[in-house]
Amino acid sequence: MEATSSKRPRQTKSSARRRKPRSPSPPSISPSPPSSSPTPPADPSHFGVVCLGPVQHGKLDSFLKRGHVIQKFVHVPTLKELHVYNQVKTMFRNIGWHGWLRVHELSYKVPTAEFLSSVYLDHGILYFRLMNQDYEISLDQINAIVGAPTENTFGPTDPIQGYYDMTWLTQLTQLHPYVSSVAKASSLIHPVIKVAHRIIASLVAPREERSTISALELKILYAMTHPENNLIPHYGRFLCHKLIRLSASRSGKIVCGGIVSMLAKSTHIRAPYPGPHQPLPGDPYLTTTILESMRLFRSAGDGTHHWTVGQNHDPKLLITPENKGILDFRNPIHMTDWQIIAYIFPHSYSTEVDEKSEENEEDSDDDEEDEEPHHASPTGGGSSSHFAAPPPYHQQYMDEFQSIHTRLDTYQQDITSLT
Repeated sequence: MEATSSKRPRQTKSSARRRKPRSPSPPSISPSPPSSSPTPPADPSHFGVVCLGPVQHGKLDSFLKRGHVIQKFVHVPTLKELHVYNQVKTMFRNIGWHGWLRVHELSYKVPTAEFLSSVYLDHGILYFRLMNQDYEISLDQINAIVGAPTENTFGPTDPIQGYYDMTWLTQLTQLHPYVSSVAKASSLIHPVIKVAHRIIASLVAPREERSTISALELKILYAMTHPENNLIPHYGRFLCHKLIRLSASRSGKIVCGGIVSMLAKSTHIRAPYPGPHQPLPGDPYLTTTILESMRLFRSAGDGTHHWTVGQNHDPKLLITPENKGILDFRNPIHMTDWQIIAYIFPHSYSTEVDEKSEENEEDSDDDEEDEEPHHASPTGGGSSSHFAAPPPYHQQYMDEFQSIHTRLDTYQQDITSLT
């Protein structure tokens, strides 16, 4: 007995304290019964959204914590007030996207975060979740929502014969070759192209920061102003290219809520939308106030307003019905249409125009038929030098463009021979 008791462990205060049950005692651990629900319960912080896995859970957390801004759509009364509605419509009609001018939707934070946390693209089909349900829609069906063409189109990564972004931006801005990080939208010369770019940046490649021109936006502007080349961007491909990149981003504000609402309410989806969620505050339109805040035009202080041409404010180009002819596009659209030669060069250059060249230019204008009848004279009450011939150093620019093209062709041939 003594030997047996000597092997028994001693009871000490510390060991007794360790064995004392905690208060309150934890529940016994036992295997959880199988759940009758096919999906896990919703996280309370996710406002009822049920995630299908840890990846979506983490992305949803991130998108809910980021700022959301209401997406802004075209406001037709504003475009008419600025006397540029027909010109903007012409640009969008040139690529079959004019249905966008009549679309508008509200933005909702939680459904947008759910969409971005789950969206992916596979073989031309966009898959996503909304209101805890799975949906899919083809890229061509997305085009059908806004009436955009699907045949003979090109995508965001497809090459365009003869297109070089650095040359194209130089033509639009008279600035140095294109670098996306520093290409300022304010440098665009033609006010209508500025407005069209703001619409593209808001609706096609939705982003909050619109002060620069992305490569996708530049390519769309090229197609809009070269209708004779039959360049039709595929809206669904351009949109989803941007949405997929946005779904992988980790910073920045979210501004695609209106697009998500448009998809959710389409006849192809018909989601129970928006459920209990409230729309984001703010005006869902690119109103006159918004466009003025983007410095597309400014007040002259006497109740009148004038357009910005490039990065300068031109007091001659007042926003009046009489001056709308200055901004009209001819058919087909010529380079002089988007450069507004008389307004981008100093007065000393515009007065050095050769009279014979000017007469030839005007004669060629008379031979062309306008796409829509103008309600103003070609000069619209503005300076008759709008249709003046290019200034002396314009040819120098064109020679430089040709030189760039030649060098690029040489590089392409070298690359082809190496491969």
